[in-house]
Amino acid sequence: MKYSYKWLKELSGTKKSSKDLMEMVGLKGFELEGSEEFAKRYDKFIVGEILEFHQHPNADNLRLVRVGLGKEEETQVVCGATNFEVWDKIPVALIGAVVPKSKMKIEKVKLRDEFSEGMLCSEDELELGKDSGGIMILDEKLKVGTPIVEALELDDVIIDFDVLPNRAHDCLSHIGMAREISVMEGSKMNDAYIKLPNEISSDGIEIDIQNREACPRYIGAILDNIVIGPSPRWMQLRLIASGMEPINNIVDITNYVMLETGSPLHAFDFNNIANSDGLVKIIVRNAVGDEKMMLLDGKEIELDENDLLITNEKQGLALAGVKGGLDSGIAIGTNKIVLEAANFKGFDVRKTRQRHALSTEAQIRFEKGISPKLAEYAAARALELLEEYANANVVAISDADFSSNDLQKQIFKFDYTRRLLGEHVANDKMSEIISNLGFKIESEDEEGFEASVPFWRLDIEGSADLVEEVGRIVGYGNIKEVPIIENIAPANINKSRVFEWELIRQMNGLGFDEARLYSFYSKKDAENCGIDTDHFEIENPLSEELSLMRISLVPNLLRSASENAKYLADFSIFELGREYLKKGEERVERRKISGVYFNIAKKDTELFYVLKGKVAALLQKNIDGKIEFIVPLNWSNGIYHQTRTAEIIVNGDKVGILGQVNKAVARKFSIKKPVVVFEIDIEKIALAVNSEKIFQQIEKFPVVLRDLSMFIDSKRQSSEIVKIIEIASGESLKEIELFDVYDDKDNNRKSLAFHLAFSKKNATLESEEVDIVMNKIILALEKEKVQVRKKEEQS
Repeated sequence: MKYSYKWLKELSGTKKSSKDLMEMVGLKGFELEGSEEFAKRYDKFIVGEILEFHQHPNADNLRLVRVGLGKEEETQVVCGATNFEVWDKIPVALIGAVVPKSKMKIEKVKLRDEFSEGMLCSEDELELGKDSGGIMILDEKLKVGTPIVEALELDDVIIDFDVLPNRAHDCLSHIGMAREISVMEGSKMNDAYIKLPNEISSDGIEIDIQNREACPRYIGAILDNIVIGPSPRWMQLRLIASGMEPINNIVDITNYVMLETGSPLHAFDFNNIANSDGLVKIIVRNAVGDEKMMLLDGKEIELDENDLLITNEKQGLALAGVKGGLDSGIAIGTNKIVLEAANFKGFDVRKTRQRHALSTEAQIRFEKGISPKLAEYAAARALELLEEYANANVVAISDADFSSNDLQKQIFKFDYTRRLLGEHVANDKMSEIISNLGFKIESEDEEGFEASVPFWRLDIEGSADLVEEVGRIVGYGNIKEVPIIENIAPANINKSRVFEWELIRQMNGLGFDEARLYSFYSKKDAENCGIDTDHFEIENPLSEELSLMRISLVPNLLRSASENAKYLADFSIFELGREYLKKGEERVERRKISGVYFNIAKKDTELFYVLKGKVAALLQKNIDGKIEFIVPLNWSNGIYHQTRTAEIIVNGDKVGILGQVNKAVARKFSIKKPVVVFEIDIEKIALAVNSEKIFQQIEKFPVVLRDLSMFIDSKRQSSEIVKIIEIASGESLKEIELFDVYDDKDNNRKSLAFHLAFSKKNATLESEEVDIVMNKIILALEKEKVQVRKKEEQS
């Protein structure tokens, strides 16, 4: 939030310069986002005086103005405005000045053959108001030549502190921040809280709160004899320093009080909301049916039954805590108003803001949460200012208060605080700090005390929070460093997490890049993948594309693959994450690792077998047991291709699936080339992990390589052939790899080609020995009606 240094200084009583104050506050709880010396905007701007003016000889809409600059100096300015007279005091931008709004640097220029050596400025150009229709006319008592900064008291500093959510309840206000400064420095706080007058009747205004949970308090006040005009200059400057634009005295006062107290206000035109009998009936209720509302900015919104409204008996007046309605707003001719000071619960305001994509200063404060008690002080302060600066007369006040006035209490222990802080702070010093922060100390003894938490400190939930307050005000930088002398026990190793990290490392080694994707996906993506299982739905999704908790990692990987395929010809990506299954109303989480492989240079079958090889390598590095890839019978999974798919089997149990994505599914994700994916259940393969590392001696003797090709019936599986070869070859076969598959659909058969590697542990394997083994393999295959291709056929 942006704060005015002069305003903070007035409230807190600080004696520190703006620089020292920023440093102190930054060290004790509020990070400095930035600052700006307001005066620097107006360097080379002074008070000038109109000495003479006449028509520009070469332009009907321009004047030549002779301007006095003080000390008998003067200059000529070419100006288009007509709202000034001789001897008027006006702001002059000298050569070298930079106009705040346009950022234009003033130079000596020639306009229609006449020199202009400066600029006469409007309020709008100086960013000191909205009036852009003419030159800003200054107080006639001002001395010519006085810097504008001095003349208009612009010597303020805009300070921007980052107020975190836990302190937004009170410190999104000048009083809240001033209170902090007062305690940090030990200065005397000028308390700006005043109470509502008791003697004013509630006749003429009724308040009916139908949702007391969403609106625990609503104060309404009727004021007449209103005179709408500009707010006082000092108030406008404070609003500008806080990042708000002055509008008129009524709006400015409501904004000013919000910035001062932290409690938003709103003003309605009495004549637009009172009934024919002159009675104002304010109803706080939820929207019904197909209600609509036109907001102050002219935007019409369709209301939801969860939207909280301020209405009368006929129409909606405001979207509670967010924005006022157009039909009830004040205008130039308004002479009687209804002032609203209310409290709305943050949860409801946040939901309304999200539904209608609205953001206002009031909404920000209500959403963070503020005390209902602040509404009373804000109303009282606003009435005081309206009486003084808008000629207002308070006619009636009604306060519908359903909030609890009970203050929570916390136990504070001196020794406990010293132990947590690691610093010796005297008992009386701690009591002083807690008391100065607004806590009421009760039942104090040598061990500690009981403290009543002030209404504005909604962040205090336990005694540790009070310890933090002491540490913050003492200053963590002032607490001496003390070495830890406790024995630190080693952390328990999470074996599951270590295994997952190892899988990630191994996947990287296999050429995969890790993706971190959302745990949600869209209904459309689920449908595109043929996933019709019941999902958990997100009540407040970030967008419609992220409305379902995922039960498969594949849809998001395909979405990622679709984006990568636009720019890359070859990529492999994987994700390790959770799937969220719905069993009744219970959620079952399952950890999976899934990957996708894409390469436009490879055919469908090549993609399949390359990915199969990588998955097999991953499993072989971790699994102690038998790994198989088996084509399932009667396959009906919508994501995968009917034939180029295999179930991943470890020790007889299915742990995952691998296959080509169905082309129809791929097209729905705008993937035009073949793509293959795999899914593995981490928890299942973890059961088969060989935790013992068994090191074997590196083979001393050379490996003999042979290739073997064959035709098999198209319905037979390659895994069956592998089993036949392994049994026939005995111990000499060290490795078998399927490197080529060809579907001969015309003859209802397919061709398989294997690399075979043979060796002995204790001697060199001779070629003749390998020939004997190969003959055994061929005989075994032919016995199983496999047609082994001769060498001349293989070539």
